[in-house]
Amino acid sequence: MLVETTGESMSTARQDKLKYSGINASNAMAEIDLEDMKKYKSIIKEVGLEKEVDPELIAAVISRSCRAGKALKGGWGPLRPLG
Repeated sequence: MLVETTGESMSTARQDKLKYSGINASNAMAEIDLEDMKKYKSIIKEVGLEKEVDPELIAAVISRSCRAGKALKGGWGPLRPLG
């Protein structure tokens, strides 16, 4: 399935002091998270197989939602949507 996206907004891109938005900003932010994401690689692959979800999608959600864990405080993200 092909899903078209516009990439990161300017306000989101500014989190990493980027001066551009869009898909290029999304790629740059993912690259910044890459080293931290490596520690989750085996569990992401395991869960992807178990739940039949593409591991790349799982990694993208982790990178975007909590910046590979860097945005968590006490296990919670900044918005705490479930509690």
